[in-house]
Amino acid sequence: MDGFATTVLLVEDNLDIQKANRRMLELNGFQVYTALSVAQARECLAYTEPDALVLDVMLPDGSGIAFCQELRTHSDIPVLFLTAMDDRDDIVKGLRAGGDDYITKPYDFEELLARLEAILRRYGHQHRRTASTQTIGDIRIDFLVGRVYLHGEDVLLKPKEFALLLAFMDNRGQYLSPRKLYEIVWGGIDADDPRTVYVHLAGLRKKLQMTEDSVLNIEHIRGQGYCLRVLRQTNI
Repeated sequence: MDGFATTVLLVEDNLDIQKANRRMLELNGFQVYTALSVAQARECLAYTEPDALVLDVMLPDGSGIAFCQELRTHSDIPVLFLTAMDDRDDIVKGLRAGGDDYITKPYDFEELLARLEAILRRYGHQHRRTASTQTIGDIRIDFLVGRVYLHGEDVLLKPKEFALLLAFMDNRGQYLSPRKLYEIVWGGIDADDPRTVYVHLAGLRKKLQMTEDSVLNIEHIRGQGYCLRVLRQTNI
């Protein structure tokens, strides 16, 4: 990141969701600070002044709504609430506490990005995306636009298929259960029915022509979950 990157403080106590959101924001040109709690957020704000705050409502040491009220006594930093709650009263409380917008879990990252960029525009901040690509054998990943190419052809991944691929890349060598994948990609924990994950995994495998002999393969072991394997030396 250069010195002119738009900065965001991401306050989220779920490490998987925080990690996924941080990666996606960084790949879209943001410089990202992170905090797991209100206390860590206060510490971060003591030495830096980000352009925006993405704030979870439910934190282990306090309420994001109360923290936003505290923040408004001395700062006008734009705040986007990230919350699992969809009750209208809670949303209204957050906005009245000084929040600029909200998004509920599960959510689509593109919506999160669009809402964040919208509040930045309202505050007069300019955000410049940076291009970033990666080549793995015959596969080229364009993180900026969320597209993947196989032998030079766009495989037309759906947004959630692309997010699944990123989740696996961030956790290479680790087995992820359908529940964990749902948490990371859909931003929620209601994964009693794993069919949503299975359908998107099948689409990802088919479009990238994943087999035991392909450069990338998603392995499955009953009781452990799914794992991304790189089957020959690449620049991953």
